[in-house]
Amino acid sequence: MGPSALFWVLWTATVALCLLQIADAILKDSDVLGLPLIACAIWLYFYGYMAFVAARTMGELMPTWAMALSQAVALASLLGLLAGWYLKRKNVSAAKPIEWTLTTCKSVWRAGLFLLGVALVGQYSFFGQATIDYKNTSNYWYLMFYVGYPAVGLCVLAIIKYKTERLLGKRLLLGVLILALMWHHILNARRGPLFPMVIVLGYLPYLLARRKPSRIVVLGALALGGIGMLTLVWMRTYTYAPQSAVEWTATDSVNGWDRGLRELSWSGILEDRQQRNSDNEFLYHVGAISTIWQLDDYQYGTGYLELLIHWIPRQLWPNKPSLQQGFFQSHWHEEMPNFMGWGMSSGASSGGIANSFEQFGLLCPVFWYVLGWWASRLYSAATEQMDVVRAMQYVGFLCATHWLLAQGFGAMFVPACYCILIPTAVLVYLRRRRERASYENPPGDLS
Repeated sequence: MGPSALFWVLWTATVALCLLQIADAILKDSDVLGLPLIACAIWLYFYGYMAFVAARTMGELMPTWAMALSQAVALASLLGLLAGWYLKRKNVSAAKPIEWTLTTCKSVWRAGLFLLGVALVGQYSFFGQATIDYKNTSNYWYLMFYVGYPAVGLCVLAIIKYKTERLLGKRLLLGVLILALMWHHILNARRGPLFPMVIVLGYLPYLLARRKPSRIVVLGALALGGIGMLTLVWMRTYTYAPQSAVEWTATDSVNGWDRGLRELSWSGILEDRQQRNSDNEFLYHVGAISTIWQLDDYQYGTGYLELLIHWIPRQLWPNKPSLQQGFFQSHWHEEMPNFMGWGMSSGASSGGIANSFEQFGLLCPVFWYVLGWWASRLYSAATEQMDVVRAMQYVGFLCATHWLLAQGFGAMFVPACYCILIPTAVLVYLRRRRERASYENPPGDLS
């Protein structure tokens, strides 16, 4: 039991690689909007900081070989992602350009406002219920707030493309709507919904405005977003309803925030949670990978393949497989206590690397390579060819990276679809409508 010299070598290599990538992104303005900065920052937290805390305080809970194997898988997956990102990009195709007229800008703005309205109505109608039946309620209703992220992106796009109109009123309206969208999640200390909004507001303006990104703004947004997410995790103890509570209202959550902020400390945010077995994701990462390895309990990619049919509502398909169930029987969750002497707490996650390891085993770095390659192509089209559609798609992918790395590809899939497909559909529709209008009424047509 406990970390070996091999583990510390692998851990040092992981931390060094992350720090080098982060430093490179900070020193080069052109790279500050790239995927490696975000990915390596999250990797550094989970497989650098949390791994260090787990090795120093929980080593007796993890076999020596399991720690080394799990760290090696994390390092290899990061190398795969970076290899895909830096692969020389050739013949990157761009979508057809959109002619930005005042009419087009207004259409994009109205589409964004409409979708924001859909997100707000869906969110507050769902959470406003006296009693929420999660088991029998459609997830499409619950997940409607995801529509808000691409909606904000479309509004930002419209504001940037406006040339002649005064936009203070539009900016103020958008700010109020963003606050309304995020209020419920902040009040209830949910960290997941904060990250995509930071990405949309911090990254999208620079990609769309075709100007040099400000390192202070981008890095400041990421830093504040990270601190905010850690603070929200700390606040859960104060804002979540205790099991003994008969009724929990917004007033109780506000009072919880008041108590939590009074007791807030850096040690509480950075140390207390990570040193609890139930809150250290690296501990679960090791437990999952070592148990799957010993059982040969792989899904061979079928769990991800199942996501293609997961969009069918359970009301139409009552016996629909659970998320990422795959074609093969999985036992590692139930068997983990037998192998590790402890099991995962309710609602806990083993992280995105362990999730991909369950699907592909030692070939999981190939999966991360593909993701890095695809993101790199979107980024290249957005920055080199000034492709607005690809810029929206790239930011949509970045919005879902926290779910990807903290929980897994299955948890990331639906948010990513919302954030990528919705703006794509809106912009392609508007482009085709403009092309059709130009065809039907060509310049100089006096008929």
